Amino acid sequence: MKVVVLGSGGQLAFDIFRLKPEGVDLIGLTREELDVRDKESIVKTIRELNPDVVINTAAMVRVDDAEIYEDRVLEINAVPQKILGELSSQMNFSVVYISTDYVFDGTKREPYTEEDIPNPINMYGFSKFLGEKLLMNYTDRYYIVRTSALFGYKGSRSKGNVVYNLIRRFKEGKVINLIDDIYFAPAYTRDVAQQIWKFILQRWDHGIYHVVNDGFTSPYGLGLEIFAILGVHPRISRVSLKEMRFRARRPRYSVLQSVKRVKLRPWQEAIKAFLEEIDI
Repeated sequence: MKVVVLGSGGQLAFDIFRLKPEGVDLIGLTREELDVRDKESIVKTIRELNPDVVINTAAMVRVDDAEIYEDRVLEINAVPQKILGELSSQMNFSVVYISTDYVFDGTKREPYTEEDIPNPINMYGFSKFLGEKLLMNYTDRYYIVRTSALFGYKGSRSKGNVVYNLIRRFKEGKVINLIDDIYFAPAYTRDVAQQIWKFILQRWDHGIYHVVNDGFTSPYGLGLEIFAILGVHPRISRVSLKEMRFRARRPRYSVLQSVKRVKLRPWQEAIKAFLEEIDI
């Protein structure tokens, strides 16, 4: 089996490679090696490689920047899914597309499942939702993996990750603002990568899947858990979402839950495992 990973320099891709099963020919393409905004390059590269599966982890993930650079976020997060969908239909390979909890508006107040209808409230969420729709319009051989608040050993190239950022602010000795009125389900990239390999190797039915660690928390709750595990006592300021004055709107409740047999360990266990593997 040949699997191609787009955006292979990111933290999720790092764990996809770390957990590569025996017998899989895994090829990674970084942003520099393949710009997903270049249609001709995508078509030429995919046709030459002739994969069984393409995992697209390439994304523009800075939520506030997406409000400014609307064309760019659509070019990166949405348009390539149409190209991959067309190629998938022509060449009979499966596409794994990494999406987000931000496709939802956060008004439900109970976990969103794969059966809920998206309604994004910011440009980043809209770009991912459009990517989902484009992919589904052009192929039926897709795994849309919605996840949230990813954290992993590699860290995100563009913004670190939620755990690394909290640790960095603690080391700097700064007061740490933690929002206490938005809720989400964190996701450990190692666990998400393992589930993606299950989709592929066990040939799960194609479709949309929510892949996050079990349970949910707020940034405030997440911070308290991290610092308790580390045994440190930073200066914390408990704040509201409104006080943070973000450019982009955030859903207040974007907790994901799966009704399709996806069951990862509790987020607290995942955080503990992650902290044990990194050098703090």
